[in-house]
Amino acid sequence: MSKVYIGMGTCGLATGAGKVREAVELWAKSRGKDVDITSTGCIGFCQVEPIMDVVTPEGFRLSYGQVVPEDVDFLLDEVLIKNNYLLDGLLGQHESKAGRLEGIPLLSEHPFFRKQMKKVLRNCGVINPVSLDEYKASGGFVGLKNALAMEPKEVIDQVIAS
Repeated sequence: MSKVYIGMGTCGLATGAGKVREAVELWAKSRGKDVDITSTGCIGFCQVEPIMDVVTPEGFRLSYGQVVPEDVDFLLDEVLIKNNYLLDGLLGQHESKAGRLEGIPLLSEHPFFRKQMKKVLRNCGVINPVSLDEYKASGGFVGLKNALAMEPKEVIDQVIAS
C-alpha cells in the first residue's frame, strides 16, 4: 500500500490542500491503487503549502511543496510508478530508519529548517495529529509514564532541573 501525507493545517487548507487530497483519491481510484492518505498539521513552512509527502516503494518519505491538484497525477506517477523522485517542488526527504536516498537532501538541511531545532513541535506535520497510535509510536506518553513512576517531589525536582 502506498502512503501519502498532506499538510492539512490552516495554511495548507487555505492554499488548497483539500483539493490536493481529492486529487490523490482520484489518482488512486483511476490507477486501481490502494493509498493510505494521512492528514498532518503544518511543518511551519507555510509559504510552500500545500505540502504533500509521498513514501517511496522503498520506504523513503519525500516532501513536495506548492502542490496543486493538477500536479498530483504526474507527481504520483513519477514517484510511485516510475521511481523518479527529482521533481520540481522537491523540498527534501525526512530522516528515515531505512537510511537515505542519495542525491536528495534531508528536509532538516533545507535553508528554511537548517537553523531550527524543533522540540515541542518536532512531530507537527510528521504524524497524524488525531492518532494516539502514531503519537505513541513517536515516543508520546513516555514522559507521563516516567512521571507516574516517580514521587511528586521527584517530578518537581526534575522539572526545576531542566
